[in-house]
Amino acid sequence: MRRAVNSALLTVAAVPALLAVPVVGPLPEQPHPVAPTVVSVPLSGVDPQALAEGASAVAGASDVVSGDVSGDVSRGASAVAAASVAVRPAILTPRRTTAPFDLVAVTWQEPADPGTRVRVRIREKGTWSPWQRLETDDEGPDDGSAEARAASGARDGTAPLLTDGADGVQVRVDTPGGKALPGLAVDLVDAGRSTADSATAYRGSAAEAATPRPGIVTRAQWGADERLVKAEPVVNQKVKTLVLHHTATTNSYTRATASAQVRAVYAFHTKRRGWNDIGYNFLVDRFGTVYEGRRGSLSSPVTGAHTGGFNGSSLGVSVLGTYTATNVPAATVRALAGLLSWQTAQYGINPRGTASVVSVGHTGSRFKAGATARVAGIVGHRDLGYTECPGKGLQGRLAGLRSTAAARMVPGLTDPRLSPPAVPAGTGSITFGAAIPTRQRWALTVTPFCGGATVRTVSGTSSDRITGTWDLKDSAGDPVPPGVYTVTVATSSPVGSVPAWQRYVEVVQTPDTAVPPAAPDPSPGPSVSPGPSV
Repeated sequence: MRRAVNSALLTVAAVPALLAVPVVGPLPEQPHPVAPTVVSVPLSGVDPQALAEGASAVAGASDVVSGDVSGDVSRGASAVAAASVAVRPAILTPRRTTAPFDLVAVTWQEPADPGTRVRVRIREKGTWSPWQRLETDDEGPDDGSAEARAASGARDGTAPLLTDGADGVQVRVDTPGGKALPGLAVDLVDAGRSTADSATAYRGSAAEAATPRPGIVTRAQWGADERLVKAEPVVNQKVKTLVLHHTATTNSYTRATASAQVRAVYAFHTKRRGWNDIGYNFLVDRFGTVYEGRRGSLSSPVTGAHTGGFNGSSLGVSVLGTYTATNVPAATVRALAGLLSWQTAQYGINPRGTASVVSVGHTGSRFKAGATARVAGIVGHRDLGYTECPGKGLQGRLAGLRSTAAARMVPGLTDPRLSPPAVPAGTGSITFGAAIPTRQRWALTVTPFCGGATVRTVSGTSSDRITGTWDLKDSAGDPVPPGVYTVTVATSSPVGSVPAWQRYVEVVQTPDTAVPPAAPDPSPGPSVSPGPSV
């Protein structure tokens, strides 16, 4: 349940009239773990009064969808069409008043029959919403993964619907023949509240022009209860694409309640779906604030549970909200551009390029185990799974986000310098330095000025600044002889390269490195006339 925050009262007695008393306000609360509360209510039967009130009209009404499901892309669409005439309510509850909750979902024990439809409506701020369809959740760990095995026996269910502190719910489940699903329940998650949430919500993305890491609210700052994490993170060997999602919500949450939205998803994924951690690597709210998702994602390509079948070759970013028929806020687009640019640069992905990814299998995937999908560097969830996620609004933004990310990843060198221009042989080193706008691969190559084989190559991958040092040794580790050398620096990013940069340096001969003259040959030789003077 929500925790009340008590204000401290300060009582001052017998204060002289001319004495100024400082007013001491409460210190700002520091971020701390916030334990969520999950309530699961069993569902059974059809309430006659609810039917009489007209709830049956939803069967023929157009859906206001959490996840924007349409029949032509839904898993088992043909089976749904064939079974639609036999689908009728198995569960229909009356409207129920509840304690405030931030997330609602419907779960069950065994896979649902094709054609099953789940709808809910909620009461927010005293008003009941229209019926909203919850699609069957096709997110989750890859089939056969350790996380999937650990979650075996966990409940199946719908994608969650986030709320802004709803306090009422009504559920309708229609199945072929009206047969109830085993263990059917509605799950309500109260993410808790913290006065620290107001402070963390304003720490938004700072990336505008290049590809540094944007401002990100960490797990500690959004109040993650780390006791919910079930296993240590697994790191992807190679990331080939970034997958964009949305979480589904009424879009009415405030800056101060956005952290609670993240905590609610975290609690549902771990406590009801049985996953190791929250499924997404990062989340973005409608105000442009970026949140760290699955633990470890700030520094490593951690395997998520966001796109079943492809988690091992992708990272997942989810936007808090529903964008089926709603424009994406400009602040969200800017934050996504900064986050996706940073991630594509970090893991060597060309946002506008394509890559082949192989499915390892998942019930919600469009691709069977072993099948290859050709995908762009940034894709929507619907491109890989049976879903309309991330909604038409976000899906329509993908082309622009790819172009923006690619433009920010163009490599370049700012104020490149090589110093010093001359170094005594056998001592010191020569260093190249330059500022760079994005993460770049670079190689510093040393060759003799007069031509010949490469003497030494130093290479690496850097962000913000390149620093490369040549220690005046060749590739075998031996000191190079005095002379003039050409230093060439080549740089590239996943979207291209820039012309190579060159300078000349001299390794100067010193008395210690001078080559002594050859000793005269004592044996007499043929008489040779002196040559011309030079």
